[in-house]
Amino acid sequence: MVPTLYFDQSSLGLWFIRPSYDPHGYAELACKAYGFDMPAIDQALHETRQKSEVQLRQLQIIVSVWHEIRHFLDSMLTNHGFNRIAHYLRCYLDLPRVVGTLGRETGRIFCPVDSYIDPVLRDVFGLPEPNADLQSWIKQLVGFEQLLGSEHSGLQRLGTEIEFGERAQLESLAFIVESATLRRLGGTEKWRTILIDSPDLKVMRGRYHGILSLSRHNRIPDKAVMPLIYGGLATAVNYDSNISDIENTLRAKPSSRFLLLLDKLFPDWSHGSVDASRAWSDVNSAAKALWGASCIDEMKRQLDQYETACEELQGEAGAESLGVRSLRDVVDLRRKLMHSFEQDPTPFLDPDFSEVLLSRVKPPLIVASPHGETTPLPNSWLPRLGGQLKSDETLRWWWTASPRLPEADSKNILGLRDTEAWRLISTQYAPVAKMLIRGRRQRCQFGPEFMTAEISIARDAGWSLIFDPAFSAPKATLLVDRFWWWLPNWKFILCRGCGKVVTRPLGNAVSAWVFHANIEIADWWLSRLGSHSKNLELASAKDWTDWVVCDSCYAEIATMVGDSLLAHVHT
Repeated sequence: MVPTLYFDQSSLGLWFIRPSYDPHGYAELACKAYGFDMPAIDQALHETRQKSEVQLRQLQIIVSVWHEIRHFLDSMLTNHGFNRIAHYLRCYLDLPRVVGTLGRETGRIFCPVDSYIDPVLRDVFGLPEPNADLQSWIKQLVGFEQLLGSEHSGLQRLGTEIEFGERAQLESLAFIVESATLRRLGGTEKWRTILIDSPDLKVMRGRYHGILSLSRHNRIPDKAVMPLIYGGLATAVNYDSNISDIENTLRAKPSSRFLLLLDKLFPDWSHGSVDASRAWSDVNSAAKALWGASCIDEMKRQLDQYETACEELQGEAGAESLGVRSLRDVVDLRRKLMHSFEQDPTPFLDPDFSEVLLSRVKPPLIVASPHGETTPLPNSWLPRLGGQLKSDETLRWWWTASPRLPEADSKNILGLRDTEAWRLISTQYAPVAKMLIRGRRQRCQFGPEFMTAEISIARDAGWSLIFDPAFSAPKATLLVDRFWWWLPNWKFILCRGCGKVVTRPLGNAVSAWVFHANIEIADWWLSRLGSHSKNLELASAKDWTDWVVCDSCYAEIATMVGDSLLAHVHT
């Protein structure tokens, strides 16, 4: 329904969820932006020069791709970002053992797994008490997740939350680069229009204005903001650190590091201008004075620690273990990035010089089609996730696929090398790990990846995944305003439930999860598709498109599932 882009730290993939109907070619444009095909991008923008609203959406797609590539880069290079990646990789190392232990006990696996170490939740849901080894694993997993999650909270000021933690810092880095490239591509006027008009950017500007307003209000020089953020993210912590010690250590939290560095550097920065390289030098000196170690020293120390961990795990699990292969791949890439960063930090920390660097950074691109595509993939693409009808195996489709990277450019590419390992992680390991940690209540997710993982566990091992009701559905909010924004010239659409006309800006957005997680709703949906059994089976199996429905159909859906399920998918 709506084109969606996000970087997934569990699979390290740049996900682009393409709309089921794409009259403006957003999917093709996203692939061109991923490849930094500037002649093709310029041509596309030239063709829409007379359609200003369409061109604004095209610009949003282009810079959003680069925004998410920046997330990949910063997650790989900064200490705190890399900890999130390692958090999942550590989970993958133990995943077969953990799933097997939980499943063999009762034939089911309860998600999230923190329920197993809470006596009250064990009694409520009838769960067995796990052995000491498994309890220790769950406590470490949950403790590190809570530590990382605590950095999403912000400071309260007159009832308004201002974020300075990890999420605010990573988003601000990407936003700064996105804004700079958008100004160069479309000009200052179009940049301002998109900032005002785009529902996504309006939310971002409001949530992270504490960081983004520092230079705008002349508190510190423009070129000092990104180096300061990198100082905040140079946390002194890795996965094996003691959680209780970390909670009381200021140098281990991005928010406290950022604010203490700002406080120390503000007197020197408030009356002059500095370039990014000088600002980074100042940040390192301030960190050394505050905590006895510069930011670059913290970054190198953490990389050496993970290098040692990789060698130890390889001796324990073997070089061909999926967890070891993936950890080796990310450690190798981070060492390559660190080498470039130490030689010249400017392309990493100055948005005016970032495009050449970003053009070399290639996270795995995962193009997802919620509708399920039956057309064959081009030879230059690799299938990732697909399905077929039980009653007719000739009816096949794909949900996700990725382009092959050109071999000729491989030496210049800053990306992951073990393609097969990351394909297995994105389709099998990552969905299971995410459900163990937070159930289905994920900020970003693609329905088929979760359902396919659940079906695979049930088919291969005979175990079922059971969810705490509070974690049984996504937490993302679908706004019908976002749907209309991406179709700027449309005056109406047809209701997916009854076919009646829904005029702009009316309608109700309903998540595909509502239909796939509720039998009564599914029957209601299928009854409107016609009587052909194969059509019903095909639609039921492959279609994960979000809906826009009229008020009447929405009222029918609400009576079947209740407002509690719809509350997080309807606005």
